[in-house]
Amino acid sequence: MTGNDYELSLNKLMILFLIEKAGLPLSNTQLSDFLLVSDYTDYFSLQTYIGQMMDARLLKSSKISSHTIYDITDAGCETLEYFKNHIPESIKDDMIIYLKNNKYDIKSKFDVVADYIPEKNGDFYVNCIAKEDNKNLIEINLRVTEKEEALKICDAWESKSHEIYKQLLYSLLQ
Repeated sequence: MTGNDYELSLNKLMILFLIEKAGLPLSNTQLSDFLLVSDYTDYFSLQTYIGQMMDARLLKSSKISSHTIYDITDAGCETLEYFKNHIPESIKDDMIIYLKNNKYDIKSKFDVVADYIPEKNGDFYVNCIAKEDNKNLIEINLRVTEKEEALKICDAWESKSHEIYKQLLYSLLQ
């Protein structure tokens, strides 16, 4: 195996390891935060690796609001289990430390979710959820007439959900 082939395989294994150890799907930004800042790869190579792993069905993607998140598939888990000894322990340790240090930030991205669905009549159905310990604290469903409104609500929910929740709770308890 040439140096480039080894680097390619190692970086793919690192992506699988990072997602598996996180215990939840990670966004492109979250993968980039570790792999690029630590100088393991460059942005364009990372995108290529993700695409190749999607094609090989080692990763699957989902869309949450305007973010794409990646999760490891059963085939990805099997591949990682078989080859994870090829990842140097020092790199595994770096990834585990990164996940521990960023656990709250990584998890909080998924505690607040907002998405919209276009309806046949041209309206947009907006679903906003705030969770704590994987249980819904609040879920709000709205119907709006413009896509821009749906996007604005999703963005506002992601940045202001805690404030909205407090205000709603306060109003209901008065």
